[in-house]
Amino acid sequence: MNVFESKTTTPDFWNVINDYKFKRVTAEEIVREGFLGNELVYACVSSLARAVSVFPTVLMDGERVITDINDPVYKLYYGNWNTKQGKTEALYQACINLFLHGKSHILKESESIGLETTELWPLPTQAVTPAQQRVSYFESVPFYTFNDGVTQYKYFPSELITLQYYDPSQVQEQQTGLSPIQAVWETVTASNNRATAEKAMLKNRGIAGIISPKAAAGDAGALGFSNEVMKVVRKAFVGITGGADKFNKVEVVEQAVEFTQLGMNANDLKIIEMQLPHIRSICRALNLPSQKFGDFESSQYANYVEADRVFYTGAVIPNLELFLNQFQKDCLNHINLVSGKDYHIELDPERVAELKTTTEETAPTTTDTIDGED
Repeated sequence: MNVFESKTTTPDFWNVINDYKFKRVTAEEIVREGFLGNELVYACVSSLARAVSVFPTVLMDGERVITDINDPVYKLYYGNWNTKQGKTEALYQACINLFLHGKSHILKESESIGLETTELWPLPTQAVTPAQQRVSYFESVPFYTFNDGVTQYKYFPSELITLQYYDPSQVQEQQTGLSPIQAVWETVTASNNRATAEKAMLKNRGIAGIISPKAAAGDAGALGFSNEVMKVVRKAFVGITGGADKFNKVEVVEQAVEFTQLGMNANDLKIIEMQLPHIRSICRALNLPSQKFGDFESSQYANYVEADRVFYTGAVIPNLELFLNQFQKDCLNHINLVSGKDYHIELDPERVAELKTTTEETAPTTTDTIDGED
């Protein structure tokens, strides 16, 4: 091998894949323990994906707005993407895949390769596998296989619209993208553990207190329990103190009594309060304002109004633009080349209430008078 040549082949003993040593979360773990098993991840990912899928857009042909529902590109994008899904639901699924896995594939279904796209199908990322051949940084994966559990399909890269978050730990093209959940997986695990601990506390600390016999004036000791009370104490103590259905209730006995508080201790309460930093951490990974997802310490009205805007400007719009850029490259550019048109899709933020400029924000802040007038 001549190391001075412009192109040489990397020797097999050079490892250029997974050079960074860390545990990568599997797609199955992200879906099962993250999206399905963690309320915070589900709320953040689902809300962001839904907002991206319904954000207003307009189809343009050059400077002309296309509103004709019979226009082929209008029907392709705004109509049913496929025989099962309309644009909103299909784009929602594609975004879910992107936010969970860092990579999302949309199949451009057509009568034959190279012809116009007739349907768009979001494919589950975990079921799409790149070819095993090693390719260089400047090459594309030869093909992908998609297995839906019944049939295995083979697709060339030109048949797919692929969205991907850059993963600096990977070199070769066929590697997966970087899931935002990967960066906060320890927080997701801690959040799941906190929820489990909270469930156990509510199950085993149902009542708020217990009423017990009270010593009478002049007695050397406490009054004895009646037979009925003894049965309750001996046979059902666990039953009367445990269970979420008894939360914050008081158990009653049949004599002069005093009340003993059985509330949670400081450590128990700290476990429940740990949810707040978990919310903030997961929101940071997805660039979301935590106020919209339960950060009660920052939920004043002014903060919440600003959070609505940040939700769109910091998360929704950048991700939608990522999709539209790739959709333009992998779909519309081919249609434009064949038809001679200049189709492209633009955002329409004026139709989003949270992004509208209010009269109060644009009104003058001074009361200057006109020259010559009071």
